[in-house]
Amino acid sequence: MIYKILLFIVIFSIIIYNPLFAQDYNRANSLFNKGTFQYKEGHFEEAIDLYNSAEAIYLKLSQEKDLSAYTSLGRGLAYKSLFDYKSAIIDFKKSIKRTIKQEQLDVLLSAYSYLADSYYSVDNWAEAYETYEIGLKYALKNDDSEYFPNLYEGLGNIEFAWGKYTDAEGFYLLALQYAKEQKVEDSIIKIEIGFGRIEHARNNLNKAIEIYYGD
Repeated sequence: MIYKILLFIVIFSIIIYNPLFAQDYNRANSLFNKGTFQYKEGHFEEAIDLYNSAEAIYLKLSQEKDLSAYTSLGRGLAYKSLFDYKSAIIDFKKSIKRTIKQEQLDVLLSAYSYLADSYYSVDNWAEAYETYEIGLKYALKNDDSEYFPNLYEGLGNIEFAWGKYTDAEGFYLLALQYAKEQKVEDSIIKIEIGFGRIEHARNNLNKAIEIYYGD
């Protein structure tokens, strides 16, 4: 999903609305694309610098050419990859604010999902739960099932952290349903581990082992 979002700009960069600003716009797109390449290569600090440079230009352009919601999202992911969750949370919030203004739904759903993940990573479960719920609301409203596995799994993880194992199972079942429909193997594995953790917490060790080892 993130690569689809970040690479959107590569296609969008061929659209020029006003020749007076074409040079700045194209330069910003070039910087963004370079930042995305560095991110994919695992060079997160370099990606952040490039996203910063691209954003500085975007913010000076007209609203229809301001793609700073994308730079905030990309930079947030780079910070998240560096385990700098405080900075990531700030950027994901920026992306959400800018996306709502610019009505870019794909970016909005990604930003909410990654923001919730970041809250969860710092054990801010209340904020994470609320953010997953908001993201799920938008996804359900727009029938965007691509986000369902992560959002439902996230809610399940928090219910598990709160010791509400039955509620966690309910969310995991929904997450697993959509993950299997979409054939998202990484999500399926993580969700199955969630079921194993529940059985482990319930002291059903043999059942937990069966789930962990796929028996």
